[in-house]
Amino acid sequence: MGSYWDAFFSESATKMNVILNLVFIFIQNFFIKKALKGVQQKGLLIYLNALQVARKSTIGAVFIISVLQIMVWGLCGSIGAGVFLLPYDLETKIWLLFGISLGLFLIPALILIYVLSEKVWYKASGAEKIVTSLKS
Repeated sequence: MGSYWDAFFSESATKMNVILNLVFIFIQNFFIKKALKGVQQKGLLIYLNALQVARKSTIGAVFIISVLQIMVWGLCGSIGAGVFLLPYDLETKIWLLFGISLGLFLIPALILIYVLSEKVWYKASGAEKIVTSLKS
């Protein structure tokens, strides 16, 4: 028994068989490429879902850390009490407390907003490159 390719390239094969075989090969290639594209898209969806889970887990961890920072505010209260014990006038003490409190709030808040943004995670994880490669 000959193989598929023997029948395809044999001299006795009719032109119709050759054309049908070529059409079959092209159709087979088309469906394989379409299936691979679908697998890539499903893989990307799974990857993005895993990335979302990691992001939400990090947000949970940050919440726990934030609770610990309430303890830090206790330290800030101690600093405030210490500032009020300084021998300066009241307005200077209040401006000093305002500056310290604003710095303790804004610096970590801005860092957290940047680090936990979805856009940063999307780029840093490489998902942007994968999506771009699937579009082309």
